[in-house]
Amino acid sequence: MQIRDGKAEGGLSMRTKLATAFTCGALAIGLIARPAQSAVQYYDIYYNLFYSQTTAAPPLGYFSANFTARIIAQPGDILTAAFSPLGADPIALSELSPAYFAFQDNFVTDAQLLNRYTPGPYTFFVTGGFLGNQNGQISRLGAPFWCEAIPAFTPESFGAMQNVDASRDFSAGFNTFVAPAPANVGLTVFAVFDGSNAVAYIAPLPPDFGSVTIPAGTLARGHNYVAVLYFSSRIQTATPEFNGTTEIIGFDRITSAPLITRRACVGDLNSDGLVDDSDFVLFVVGYNLLDCADPAMPAGCLADLNVDGSVDDADFVIFVPAYNDLVCP
Repeated sequence: MQIRDGKAEGGLSMRTKLATAFTCGALAIGLIARPAQSAVQYYDIYYNLFYSQTTAAPPLGYFSANFTARIIAQPGDILTAAFSPLGADPIALSELSPAYFAFQDNFVTDAQLLNRYTPGPYTFFVTGGFLGNQNGQISRLGAPFWCEAIPAFTPESFGAMQNVDASRDFSAGFNTFVAPAPANVGLTVFAVFDGSNAVAYIAPLPPDFGSVTIPAGTLARGHNYVAVLYFSSRIQTATPEFNGTTEIIGFDRITSAPLITRRACVGDLNSDGLVDDSDFVLFVVGYNLLDCADPAMPAGCLADLNVDGSVDDADFVIFVPAYNDLVCP
């Protein structure tokens, strides 16, 4: 069997890490039961469109498209894995974490993606481990079935996400979607990634849920995070392949947005451990602009100390005691 290197160019992209975290975090949370005997947990092919929300307005267009093929088992069940798209030579799946094998192919447009990975058979191969040598097939039929809705945080939530008080519960709001036919499953996933692209929080939700609450203390103070919304439309089918497992064909829209937590010391706008004249200068800039939505407002609107969307007298009242104390507690 001829094997070609299936590692995505440039190593692990942010898309790869998002997809990895999605699978390991969301799908593994009780959505697909683990068989008692050695078996693949599930294997799948996904057609992904990636969006970026950088303002309160929802994103209008995707910035890249992606095809992903994966097979997931328990450590020791599989030694190597590969897949054959549309009868082509098998492509090696890279082991991104123990027993998690994946291949990704990135494109500029959805047309390029769909022209490369057309309807037809996609065969997966595993070798070694407790499962030995086996193969299974997914057959994608018909047209793509991305949902109509593009994932987007509400304007209020996007603004609040730029200055989150991590010591309190934080609720984020977003739109909902309906998985179109022939999909038999719809799933929303909300996830937060830290600066190293590790999962800080993840929650799978029904597609008609438009909010999620991050518990107090989940996120660290004074950190820049990335919040991600997945709208997943999929055909999910039980199959006897690989000793009994689940196969998935999915079409996902994925939107990322910045999420910034407030510093531990209220009023220390430049994070130098003091609330002094340099912070006062920064506060005055925000105070003069007032509205956090003003394009001239510094990133994160950090002078909005009570996180109400504006820098006004209420924030000044909070700032003055910290300014008088000077040294952060």
